[in-house]
Formats: sequence, structure tokens, C-alpha cells
Amino acid sequence: MAVTSQEVQIQLNAHEDICAVRYEGIEKQMTGVNARLKRIESLYLQVAGTAIILLIGGYVYLIDTIKQLLGGL
Repeated sequence: MAVTSQEVQIQLNAHEDICAVRYEGIEKQMTGVNARLKRIESLYLQVAGTAIILLIGGYVYLIDTIKQLLGGL
């Protein structure tokens, strides 16, 4: 059975419509994923900043304590 060019065009148009709907869904999902990644990145930067500040504070405390111990000798 031969397929006419009109039938092929109908099938192609239906396929394009289905793909358009599918890609809209994918785009919505990617928008949600992007928003979550931005929140995770923000949290990561906050945690890294806090860790750096704590490490610097600990280092300063350690140096001060060593100075006091050596000064008391």
C-alpha cells in the first residue's frame, strides 16, 4: 500500500504538534531545575563563606593563645 504525500504531511504535522507539547513540558521542568540549582548554589556560597570565617577566627584565636602562652614564660 503506497503512502501519499498528503498522508505523510498529516503524520509529520501530528508529530510536530506532539513534539512541541513534549518540549514545552521539558522546558518547564528545566526552569524548575534551574531555580533549584540557584538556591543550592546560594546555600553553598553561604556555607563556604561561613567556613572560611570560622577558620580565620580559629586561626586568630590560636595565634593569640600561643602568644599569651609564650609571653607568660
